[in-house]
Amino acid sequence: MAEISAIVPPQRAAVAASCGAAPPDAATQPYVNTAGAIPTKVILVAEDDADTRALIVHLLRREGYEVLIARDGAEVFDVLQRRMPGLFLLDCDMPRMTGFEVCRRLKADARYSELPVIFMSAWSSPEDKATGFGSGGDDYVTKPIEKIELLARIRSHIELAISRHTLRRRAALFEALTLEQAGMLDDVRSGQESLLTPVSAVPGLTLGVRFQPAHHAGGDFYEIARLADEDYGLLVCDVSGHDLSVPYITGALKALSATFLNETLSPTETMLLLNSSLLRFLTDDHYVTASYARFSRTAMEVSLISAGHPPAAIQRADGSVEYVTITGDVLGMFEQPVYETQVVEVFPGDRLFLYTDGLIENYWDDSGHSGRGLYGMERLREALAARRGVPLAQAVDEVVAEVLQQCEGLADDDIVVVGAEF
Repeated sequence: MAEISAIVPPQRAAVAASCGAAPPDAATQPYVNTAGAIPTKVILVAEDDADTRALIVHLLRREGYEVLIARDGAEVFDVLQRRMPGLFLLDCDMPRMTGFEVCRRLKADARYSELPVIFMSAWSSPEDKATGFGSGGDDYVTKPIEKIELLARIRSHIELAISRHTLRRRAALFEALTLEQAGMLDDVRSGQESLLTPVSAVPGLTLGVRFQPAHHAGGDFYEIARLADEDYGLLVCDVSGHDLSVPYITGALKALSATFLNETLSPTETMLLLNSSLLRFLTDDHYVTASYARFSRTAMEVSLISAGHPPAAIQRADGSVEYVTITGDVLGMFEQPVYETQVVEVFPGDRLFLYTDGLIENYWDDSGHSGRGLYGMERLREALAARRGVPLAQAVDEVVAEVLQQCEGLADDDIVVVGAEF
């Protein structure tokens, strides 16, 4: 069979020739969940169109997945009587029960509520996607489905489910540990740093990046991605809390950003997908703030969106600094978050700075107190303006060094700064 770049209904004869005999709906043996393990190589596909169903089954089996089949929404629950999947792939528009209705029932059942659900649909309006996420879905792909994109999203959500499963099993243990009892804080920090993309991995854009861990476990994270030949994405996140479960959350952010930072998704769609996934991953004790910038070299503009994060700073070529304040709900807390996007025109020599609150809240004021964000923003404005003309990477390092000097090297929180020069 020729390589398939997009899943579209072909002739039935071609499908039958490449896929063989029609596969059974599911394995007949009863499901046994050994030690609570997630069946990560088992996917339940609910699709009423026979041609599309056969192609998806062929694609997934070729990748080594065991595929369970439901020909309509109601049949999903018949299959679940015999076998448990690790992920659901649901068509939205099916007879007897829509994919949205199936998802709502799954998320209301403790046995399936934490298993990821990916919707497939020819419906692509924002309202349709909002309905999907509102019913509890973790992701939404539109038809015709791109093979590479579908497989990447499946892998990402399965990895996230594994991380979520591990996090919940270990949460009680981690909460009981003190940093002294853990005795491995340096290893935690090293693991955290290993998730961060080096500047050398993103050619074509002048960057300056600094990650400065605090003296305890923190949850700052960044990702930089080349989305297309002339487009780049910059994401900075901050996980609330300082317990030893936080590194597992940053690991999940790495997996999610690898999927959701791509050229086909708008900043709003990226933020909604991150929120939907984190909502089912995080415990009530955690949430994530984030700032995402998408730079188009062709248009010379930056699209900015924020999820409860400190304002991005734009430094113009003349050295002046302006903050871009955008409202938006934090990630992982609200079922129907609200975000806004602001587009900023940039010119050669302008710089963008995304940062976590550890940068501005570690400045000490004249009375010897830290934690004043507005005071820190004014100090940051002065620090950046004073470094007009200094190479970007050097400017970022010097700003962080100034903050560390202010707090005598004892930062209360991680510091991340990502700068880009246009």
